[in-house]
Amino acid sequence: MKKIFLNLFHLCLLWSPLSHYAQTTDRIDSDQVRIARAYIHEHLNELGLSPGDTTAMSINDMYTDKSSGITRIYFLQRYKGVPVHNAILNINIDKTGDVFFAGNRFVSGLDEKIEILAPKISPDEAVRSLIVRLDLPTHDIRTKPGKTEAKYVFDKGMIAREDITAQLTYQVQEEKVLLAWDILLAPVGSTDKWSTRVDAITGEILDEHNWTIYCLPHEIPVGESTNVCEELHDMTQLSKPVSSLPHYNVWPYPTASPNHGPRELVIAPVDTIASPYGWHDTNGYPGAEYTITRGNNVHAFQDRQGTNQSSNDEPDGGTNLLFDFPFDPSNEPEEYVDAAVVNLFYWINFMHDYAYHFGFDEAAGNFQQNNYGKGGLGTDQIKAMTQQGANTGNENNAYYIHANDGAISSIRMYEFRGTKNFLTVNAPAEISGRFKTSFPSAGWGAGAYVTDVPVSGEVILVDDGIENPYTTDACEQIINA
Repeated sequence: MKKIFLNLFHLCLLWSPLSHYAQTTDRIDSDQVRIARAYIHEHLNELGLSPGDTTAMSINDMYTDKSSGITRIYFLQRYKGVPVHNAILNINIDKTGDVFFAGNRFVSGLDEKIEILAPKISPDEAVRSLIVRLDLPTHDIRTKPGKTEAKYVFDKGMIAREDITAQLTYQVQEEKVLLAWDILLAPVGSTDKWSTRVDAITGEILDEHNWTIYCLPHEIPVGESTNVCEELHDMTQLSKPVSSLPHYNVWPYPTASPNHGPRELVIAPVDTIASPYGWHDTNGYPGAEYTITRGNNVHAFQDRQGTNQSSNDEPDGGTNLLFDFPFDPSNEPEEYVDAAVVNLFYWINFMHDYAYHFGFDEAAGNFQQNNYGKGGLGTDQIKAMTQQGANTGNENNAYYIHANDGAISSIRMYEFRGTKNFLTVNAPAEISGRFKTSFPSAGWGAGAYVTDVPVSGEVILVDDGIENPYTTDACEQIINA
């Protein structure tokens, strides 16, 4: 779960303890890797593999869960140094050194399924073919020095939101394993982030996956009673709160939304194991670095203009960290945007702390600006936007854009207006307020569909004189027109 808003704070460690820690960790890792490799070698038949399928494999990731002592090692299958896309074999070792589970996605008989060893088209040709598919301009592609010898980097120019990368991989295609260019491209004018395999011989698109996860893939309007979020159960009890006692007026767990329960002013919901210095820290010392909705796990702000950047108007809780901002459901969302930002800040921090107790910690690649020397890569707290792009027409959706450990992922929440529009009555006072409306059903004629809005004027409540089902349904002749 990553962007650049926070200054980078580094822990200053003495060389002696750092060296000791590194030597101890290396020894443990070496022992666990040796156990994992031995297990794979001894269980090739059970795994459906041959020795050649594992000869060139490399460690893609590994970490040890502090609470359980379980070490998880993820091997990536390779052929002559080139990775096989998503071909992972994971070994799980308990604290006694026994393998208790193995998951295998390696390609069996890899040698026999690979025929092509060198690409026919260049990486820039592959990128161009993908750009054509996405209907983007192809004239603005410039190569930049790559981070590694195997990865090519292309300047984002005017076609992407970030630099484009391409590297060779093997892609499983039915019974064949084809050489391909693995391209990561986030096109401008879109919130998508495409991971795509392009055939290194023909330029054909073999496989693609969108790293942006949408709440509603096709922006389907959500009605008032629609619950689009899966409910969570059996949440663990979090640790005692920190002493600074920040307050947040939010819809706390398990209240999913205003439709599910009231707001509450929660006091110090911080978990001191998962967030030992609180939700507003970044430097690893007591005391908050920020009094706004920003800290080690997330930076939350309103983005109604859709710029993907803060306007430096985040809700400020002051030195007492009191985040209590008004909310009135009869108002337009922009009038209670501070309350929405605080609620988003609370929930992302809450889920960070909750997931921490299930092993999603620093070493496992969680989202933190500062990992406090506990492994993994930092500088990747969540970048979270409330009412994102509301002034540009965004509504009825939310999405998450993924980035790898050490790079910032983002969450963007739209306004959810559902299928409802509103009629505001100003007078008489006894019926003033906002009323939900819906589109008229078929048969009412073109005049029933109002598209030029807003419309202001005198409104008369119809009366057709028939109480079945009610006199205001206008299904019979209107008698007060």
